[in-house]
Amino acid sequence: MKKNKDLKIFYENIKFIPTKASGPGGQHINKVSSAVILKYDLSSFEYPVWFKEKIHNIISENQIKGGNIITIKASSYKSQKRNKKDAIFRLIKIFEKASKKEKRRIKTLPPKLSKLKRLERKKNNSMKKSLRRTPKFDD
Repeated sequence: MKKNKDLKIFYENIKFIPTKASGPGGQHINKVSSAVILKYDLSSFEYPVWFKEKIHNIISENQIKGGNIITIKASSYKSQKRNKKDAIFRLIKIFEKASKKEKRRIKTLPPKLSKLKRLERKKNNSMKKSLRRTPKFDD
């Protein structure tokens, strides 16, 4: 799978560890390992530093072990096959999110009309509040 020209997910480096899911399900959940833990090693390919930093910012600390291994637990579905697909889908989403480069903001000044409107609103608001005050004896 290609992402942002050089960024690829190597499926041969994805490891799946079947585990028992938690939560309700009774006997079925106690005897079937339907949940899946996906582990992907970022050191399998020379990813750019900015990409790795973005991945660290996107996912939580307990999802990345040793700074290089992404860990995703999928247990939403009853079948192990669907949980594998879900884990791969989530890994792809992480890669897509991290591979997007944000556009640099070009600083611009506010237009003259918006400045005038803002000042006019401030004057009106000030006048409104001054009328709410209790009158002084001098006036």
